[in-house]
Amino acid sequence: MQPEAQQTAQQTATDILDPADQYLRRRRTALWVTVCLLALSLVVLTVGLISATRTDNVPVAGYYPGITLSFGAFLGIVGLHLVENRRPMLVAAIIFISIGVIASFFCAIVDGIIASEFIVCRDAAQTQQKDQELCRCNQTEWRRHS
Repeated sequence: MQPEAQQTAQQTATDILDPADQYLRRRRTALWVTVCLLALSLVVLTVGLISATRTDNVPVAGYYPGITLSFGAFLGIVGLHLVENRRPMLVAAIIFISIGVIASFFCAIVDGIIASEFIVCRDAAQTQQKDQELCRCNQTEWRRHS
C-alpha cells in the first residue's frame, strides 16, 4: 500500500504544472540567465576597456570577448521574445556566446603571454641595490632644486 501512495504523490507533484506553465517557467528562467550573462559580459567589456586605456605600455586584448558575449546575450533576449523567428535567433545567440567563451580563453592566454614579457627578473640583492641608487639619485636632485 505504501509504494502506491508514494507513486501517486510523485505523479501529482509533477503533473500539477500543465505544459503551458512549464513553458512559461522555463522561459522566465532562460530570460534571467540571459540577462545575467549580458550583465556579466558588460562587466567584462568595461573592465577590459578600462585596463586597455590605463595601460599604455602593455597591450591588452581582454575586452574583445565582452563584445561578442554581449551581442550573443542580446540576441538571446531578443530570441526569447520573438514568436515567428525564435529558433534561428536562439541558434545565432548560442553561436555568438560560444565564440565569446572561446575568445575569452584565447584572450586570457594572449594577455598572460604579453604580461609575462614585461616581468623583470632580478634577485633581491639587485633590487635592493637599484632602490638605493634611485634613492641617492632622488636626494641629489632634491638638493639641486632647493
